Amino acid sequence: SAGGYSSHAVSPAKERRNILQFGRLIECVVGIYPLEYNGYGCYCGMGGHGRPVDKTDWCCHAHDCCYGKAIKAGCNPYMKYYNYECNSMQATCSEQNDDCAKLVCGCDLQAAQCFRSAQFDNNFVAWPNEECYGATPACP
Repeated sequence: SAGGYSSHAVSPAKERRNILQFGRLIECVVGIYPLEYNGYGCYCGMGGHGRPVDKTDWCCHAHDCCYGKAIKAGCNPYMKYYNYECNSMQATCSEQNDDCAKLVCGCDLQAAQCFRSAQFDNNFVAWPNEECYGATPACP
């Protein structure tokens, strides 16, 4: 998600460091202003529950799962700074990144590439939480 892992609360100031970086990665790969994704569907933004509303929302669900794996590996994806390069809508994570930075950059890059291949539906922007129902899909 553009925000994070559901069961891991962080202060907004701390959350911002990596989120800004994730945002720049989205701008690079997708060419859409990244804040458009915040609050999209049931998983884009902080937390998430219910069934994802479309492919873009599934991208955010997968991103939450990826951050969850990074947390289990002892990393803090919300605070982790990483290096990447962006050239003509192609981003690559730097080989110089440490293990946690590689994990987190990989999560963010995977989400950005997923967003690029998914339809962005304005109907799901600022989607109300109460419209998110059904079983929450398990992480792969």
